[in-house]
Amino acid sequence: MGIALTSILGRALTAEEADGNIADLDGRVKRFEQEGLEARGIADVVYDDVGRTLTLTFNDGFEYEFPMPVAQLNLLGEWVSGVQYVRYDSVGHLGAWYACAAGHVAGASFDADLAAGKWVLTARAGRDAIRDRGTYAGAVTYDVYDSVLYTDGLIYQLLYAVPAGSPPGTTVNPAGFPPQVRIAAWALVNGAQRRAIRVWTDGKPAAGKTLHRELVDRYLYLRKGLPEAAGTLGTSAAASTTFTVTKNGSVVATLAFAAGSKVGFWTMAADVFAVPGDVLAVVAPATQDAAAADLTMVFSGTQT
Repeated sequence: MGIALTSILGRALTAEEADGNIADLDGRVKRFEQEGLEARGIADVVYDDVGRTLTLTFNDGFEYEFPMPVAQLNLLGEWVSGVQYVRYDSVGHLGAWYACAAGHVAGASFDADLAAGKWVLTARAGRDAIRDRGTYAGAVTYDVYDSVLYTDGLIYQLLYAVPAGSPPGTTVNPAGFPPQVRIAAWALVNGAQRRAIRVWTDGKPAAGKTLHRELVDRYLYLRKGLPEAAGTLGTSAAASTTFTVTKNGSVVATLAFAAGSKVGFWTMAADVFAVPGDVLAVVAPATQDAAAADLTMVFSGTQT
């Protein structure tokens, strides 16, 4: 039975219609008391850690997906052992950056915590395309793209991995090439320029005086014996007299004049490498010669 309404009938309700309305409502309330409402419960909840979504599945099969807010990383600087970290903390270690995947107290070893899944890599450490490793050393194992200053005064870059003791000039058979093919493991990075150092004096130089001092600003290779060097005096030496070339205060070469000679003789027992920051100097004999005067000298090396 439906409910009778004055607004629909256009007149006042009769006593029977009013009683019928009350009886209808009373029946509905009793059915609610006896049968209750049909509940719609949640059957399952799934959180997607990658997609950052929360999916609710109801017992009637209906699903609803909620996008979850993404937490910002909490940048904390370099990783420190013993610190309490929580999820989304971000730390640096050996040039790379990591995000905390699970709250924990940092152990003694970052690598151990990483292996245990407590950290995830967010930014890998980078490196220069060419890394300057200084003067070549046979005992060092170099990485690909390392560059070295070799004994010929030139700079080389490693293109293929080789064991220690494999200097520029070493050839390799790279993977994928026919066995008879050999390729240079090192490549020349840049050419070299001749660098001449010229020194002269007027008159007789004072005993032990530094006649020339030069700060090296690029790699400089001086070949054993200084084959292109020369030295003369305007006035011959009265006795044997020797001028010295020093690197950072240590003698590396000499220019000797015999008694009565105007032409000097150079001696340098080994190759000399000078790197930026080294100081080369030319020093007069510790005892002044009675006659030697008006020195002119030149020696040269390979500059890169």
